[in-house]
Amino acid sequence: MTAIHDAGWRSLVVWECATRSICVDNLVRIIAAWLQGAETSAELGTNGLACPGEFKPRIVGKQEV
Repeated sequence: MTAIHDAGWRSLVVWECATRSICVDNLVRIIAAWLQGAETSAELGTNGLACPGEFKPRIVGKQEV
C-alpha cells in the first residue's frame, strides 16, 4: 500500500464482511461519499468506515451517509 500511496493513489479496502452486513444501498452511499472526500485511505468493515488517524470508526453501516 505504501507504494500505491507514494504514487499519489488513494485506497479504500472493502472487507467481505461489510458486503454481507451492510445493505447495498448504504454500501454505495458510503463508497460514493469516500470517493468524493479527501481521505487518502480507509477501510470499510462491519463497524463502518475507519480512516487512519481516527480514534474509533464512524458507524455508518446502518445509517445513511
